[in-house]
Amino acid sequence: MKKQLVLKKAIDGGVVVGFFVGLQYLTAILTQVILARILEPSHFGVLAFVSMIAFFFHHIGNIHGDKYLVKVSNITQEKLNNVFTLELILAFIVFIFVIIIAPYIMGVLGKTNQTIYVQFLALVFFHTPLSRIKAMHERDLSFVKAYLPTLVGQIMGGTTAVVLAMNGYGIWSLLWWRVSTLFGEIVVLWSISSFRPKLSIDKSIYKDIVDYGKPLLFSSILIYLYGNYDYYVVDKLTSVDQLGYYWLAFQISHYFLNARTAINKVIFPALSRLNETKDRFNLFVAMTDVTSFFYLIPTTVILFFGDELITLIFGIKWMPAAILFKVFFVIVLFKAIAGNIGPLLHAEGNTKGDFKLSIIGFVAIIPIVYIATFYGGILGAAFGIFIVGFIQIIFGYSMFIKPVTGHGFLYYLWKPIIFMIFLCSTVLLLNYFNSGFLLKIFLFMFSISLAVILFYPILKLLYSRLKANIFN
Repeated sequence: MKKQLVLKKAIDGGVVVGFFVGLQYLTAILTQVILARILEPSHFGVLAFVSMIAFFFHHIGNIHGDKYLVKVSNITQEKLNNVFTLELILAFIVFIFVIIIAPYIMGVLGKTNQTIYVQFLALVFFHTPLSRIKAMHERDLSFVKAYLPTLVGQIMGGTTAVVLAMNGYGIWSLLWWRVSTLFGEIVVLWSISSFRPKLSIDKSIYKDIVDYGKPLLFSSILIYLYGNYDYYVVDKLTSVDQLGYYWLAFQISHYFLNARTAINKVIFPALSRLNETKDRFNLFVAMTDVTSFFYLIPTTVILFFGDELITLIFGIKWMPAAILFKVFFVIVLFKAIAGNIGPLLHAEGNTKGDFKLSIIGFVAIIPIVYIATFYGGILGAAFGIFIVGFIQIIFGYSMFIKPVTGHGFLYYLWKPIIFMIFLCSTVLLLNYFNSGFLLKIFLFMFSISLAVILFYPILKLLYSRLKANIFN
């Protein structure tokens, strides 16, 4: 495939993915808003805790066969069959294990009344093997078939959850939301896809899958542990209501980060098919600037108007989550920018970088978040997550990107860092002097204009590419 064709498909695919991801997360946010107005913070606190337990085991059964299917050069039906079979076996084993062990785990944690919730969520383990045909469409850059099912699943799951919540099912409406969303996606995916994986066992293919996916498996487990450790600490040191505030702020902000993950589904196949190292580096630089700008916009909105938006959208009972909302959006901004590291390393055949960074994160988060939460409550926990995330970003660029591209952390991130220093200082001064709403509007518009000026070259390039696509 020629370079120009790959880049064109990547751009076109980015537009398609952006459309579906936008609708998908709009649906998810709308669902969560409705559920937040109906249910209590404690319900979300329980969901956060039981999801933390169940989805840990979910990661154990995920050998990342989707990335293997995208990366491998000579794809065959037999390789798809073996990915499907291996992950189906793992899902079944882990499912049975969780059904048996959950009562003991929840007993040790002092939450025996929540055992059934963990066992119910174990059903999502089967989503992993059943969704692997999605990777085949991503590999072919057929993003409509890859992402339409996810959107439909969100609509089906959201509708199910809201109906249940309105009829008084409480926590079960949230649990059904989690499960029905994923299996709704599977139903649509299998309905529109021509790929039909079958049970197959080939030891040589199994070995290739495991060798490729093992570092990703270990890193994803570590990432999950330190990514959910804060939930455990907040639950232990505060209350279930506080955990509910913390979880909602984290989830809503990280919907935008999940969009970053979907964009990686476009970048990774495109990078994998660019033969020239220079071309891959150029795309990496361009995507870093694009990501920076498009995540700065919602972050700016939230920092200026987060209090008003929380009250207006979720209701006054969720006001304690407003400051967390702002902190998490800043975290999401830098996580999204650093998210470009993964596709570049994976395209270069490096799957061990994720694992090394996850070890750094795991070591750092244990003392930092515990101490921060102990002294600062849920706000301290959020700042602890910010510190840990920034440590990882610095190490990620220094250890993996600089040796490959010759440029380090500040080369890629100086623009968003300078902008965020200006933005946070402006908002703090506005709050300190209790300035009026008109001044806030003026400074908001000035901040957006500054962001456009900082990233004008890449915006001009994007405009020219999109204009060429539209008229040609």
